[in-house]
Amino acid sequence: MINAEAKPISIFVHGGVLTSISPNSVYKCRDTGNYTTMSDYSRNLKVALNAVGMAKKVSGGFYNSSYGGNEAAYALALCSGVALKWGGDCTECVRKLSISVTIKCLDEKEAVIWGSNCMVRYSDRKIFGVLADWGWNLLPGRDVAADRAGFDKALNQLATTRKQAI
Repeated sequence: MINAEAKPISIFVHGGVLTSISPNSVYKCRDTGNYTTMSDYSRNLKVALNAVGMAKKVSGGFYNSSYGGNEAAYALALCSGVALKWGGDCTECVRKLSISVTIKCLDEKEAVIWGSNCMVRYSDRKIFGVLADWGWNLLPGRDVAADRAGFDKALNQLATTRKQAI
């Protein structure tokens, strides 16, 4: 299930914090099982998402966390170059998307959400260094290339140049 939204909404978050959900987020919930609000997994997920949302040390814009033994939760976040170098707020982006994805994918054990400056993913299984093709999406662009052949040629040249640089 893929969803894109354009309308901002406000929510009341546990602890009395009022926050706004990112209006330009796209998310995907994976139906691998559900959890209850008072379960060990729910508590572990909150801790893991809080850890990636509050991380101050950036490792190339990538954060990861896991918490819990039985019913462990795993979370990761990735911030864009805009959020890291040109005044974007990576920490705030991750925090907002962490809240948003748990509301949008209520009680789902696995989900991913993309915002304009970051992405957040969580699961009940190990996800660090594991390729997951379920979360990939081809999102429609706002503009369509007028010259499709020219676009494909330029894209191939760019890919070749990048491949040679590596």
